[in-house]
Amino acid sequence: MSHSRCFLFGIYLDPSLLGEIAPTANFERIAHLPAHRLGFSESGVPIVAPDEGHIVWGGVFTVSDADLAVIAAHHEGEAEPMTAWAVDRDGDRFEVVVFSGPDGGQAGEKEIAHMVRGARHWELPAGWVVGLEDLIDPFEF
Repeated sequence: MSHSRCFLFGIYLDPSLLGEIAPTANFERIAHLPAHRLGFSESGVPIVAPDEGHIVWGGVFTVSDADLAVIAAHHEGEAEPMTAWAVDRDGDRFEVVVFSGPDGGQAGEKEIAHMVRGARHWELPAGWVVGLEDLIDPFEF
């Protein structure tokens, strides 16, 4: 069975969803995607969009090509798979598949809750988690 490295950053970071969608997914490491920002398609699907000066935190997973096709089907019409370079906490770079598409939507609370749950589970940086939480309940000064 063939496998690919995939950078997961959205709802699929939630282990309960990941286990249903991609049961072969094997966590490798926490990483970030430089020169990209988090966005949402018109229907609220999390995507990454190239954008200098921003980063998106997530995890690098090894995923069977069959499960990667299932993930791609969940993004169909919203985002396309592309290759990019993820960077782990040690500065090592890894070529990964990531889903990118046009930004212009807003995620619902349910999707954000899955993203927060996954970010906490995989111990992504606290600032990233707070930023995700602010998508639901923005902090006001």
